Amino acid sequence: MLSFKKSSKKAIIISLLIFLILSPLIYLSLHIFYITEHDLQETSKDIIKKSSNDSEKVKSIIKWEQKEFIKKSDTIDKDWEIHLRYLSNDSIWFLFWKKGSCEERALIFEDMAERTNLNYRKIKINGFIKPQKEKEPIINDHRWSEVKLNEVKSKNKWKIADSGFNLSYPNSNKTYFTSEWGAYFGHVSVLNKKGTT
Repeated sequence: MLSFKKSSKKAIIISLLIFLILSPLIYLSLHIFYITEHDLQETSKDIIKKSSNDSEKVKSIIKWEQKEFIKKSDTIDKDWEIHLRYLSNDSIWFLFWKKGSCEERALIFEDMAERTNLNYRKIKINGFIKPQKEKEPIINDHRWSEVKLNEVKSKNKWKIADSGFNLSYPNSNKTYFTSEWGAYFGHVSVLNKKGTT
C-alpha cells in the first residue's frame, strides 16, 4: 500500500512536470498556427477588398509588412537565429518571432502575394550590392520579389516588390539599385515559386 502511494505521487509529479514543460509549447503552436494564420487570412481578404488592381495589392502588402513586421523587427544576427532559416521557410514562423532580414521579409511578402492572387517570382543576389561611391559593398547578399502586373502597359510586366527597402511600382522600378545607387551587383538569380531557375 505504501509503495503504491509513493509511485502514485511520483506519477503525479512527473505528469505535472510534463504538463508544465509542454504548456508553453502548446501555446506557442496554437499562437503560431491558428492566431497568426487567422490574422494573415483576414489581412489578405482586406487587401483584396480594398485594392482595385495588382499594383495596389503590392503597395498594401508592403505597407502592412512595414507596419506589422519591420518596425518591430530586428535582423537575424545571432548564430541560433540564423539556424531558424534552415528549420522553416514558413512566413508564419518569422511573423511570430518578428525577426528577419531580407530573406524572411521576402518570404512574408510572397506568402501574402500568394494569398492575394499575385503572380510573383523570387530574386536573389549571391554576391554583393556596392554603390559606386562606396569603397566596400554595403550588402553582401539580398533577396526580394518581383510581381507580374498585368495593368502595366509595357512589354516587361515584372516589377520590383522589396519590402526591406520599401520599393514597389510605379515609384520604384527594377533598376532602382543601379539607377538610384549606381550600384554594382554580384550574381543575380531569378527563381520561380518553387525556388528553381
